[in-house]
Amino acid sequence: GGGGSGGGSGFSSLSRSPFVRDAVSALITGLTVAPFVTALDRAVVRITAGTSTSLSAALGTEISQFAKKPFLYFTCPGFRIVASLYACTYLAANCADTWHDMANVKDDSKKIKSAGFTRFVATSAVNLPLSVLQDRAFARLFGNVRPRELPFLSYALFMTRDAGTMLASFYAPKHVAQALAKQASAYGHEPEAATTTAVVVPRWADVVATVACPIAMQFVTAPMHSLALDMYNRKSAGVLDRARFVAKMWPSTFVGRGARIAPAYSIGLLLNRTMRESVFGVDNV
Repeated sequence: GGGGSGGGSGFSSLSRSPFVRDAVSALITGLTVAPFVTALDRAVVRITAGTSTSLSAALGTEISQFAKKPFLYFTCPGFRIVASLYACTYLAANCADTWHDMANVKDDSKKIKSAGFTRFVATSAVNLPLSVLQDRAFARLFGNVRPRELPFLSYALFMTRDAGTMLASFYAPKHVAQALAKQASAYGHEPEAATTTAVVVPRWADVVATVACPIAMQFVTAPMHSLALDMYNRKSAGVLDRARFVAKMWPSTFVGRGARIAPAYSIGLLLNRTMRESVFGVDNV
């Protein structure tokens, strides 16, 4: 009887551990966003490689493969890579938040800045190398040339692109939400925010910033993505030829990357936050 009680108590203690909660939230979020991100990532790589003529055609191929063989789709290397990438990224963000909460910073403005910076550093340290490995794998799996090593500049472009996405996903939203709240307060839409020293951020501002920031960043980083893949697919292309290609691909790559980032970070961030706040009762900074 005592042993069973002790085991139950141990399990209960484990389930209350903040880092276990962080891991469960991250895993669920990663598995939820992975099917959408896998399809869009593969579609963008197919377009850039020239193996599909448009985003709709590439997505049609992905949907067709999923409909015909869903089990194979969920067990394919692409899905496993993407699910692992996002589960690890959200785990890093959650653990950074938990660690920061334990540091017990009192000043609200300093708390938001330091929490955002901690989150950005942690997610970048995990996401950047894993994203480069994913891009390398996808370029080899779905590119139009025989698999070979990515050029160094492609690695550099991928990492710069992903650093921008981490900044827009895990650091910028809280600051943008505060700016939106201040603007709303100035125009009289949120009068309660003006009565306190710290800006009260309404839920709508937080959601808008969380959804918009990662997607908006893709307008800046889309050319980096196209150029990095083009340097892999067309080793001997000239500078002007590459510039024309990147300019031509910019709109479709932005749409494709934006559509990919929406479930990965815009919706994923909201899902992860809901898991931690509503299910596990953890406040997010």
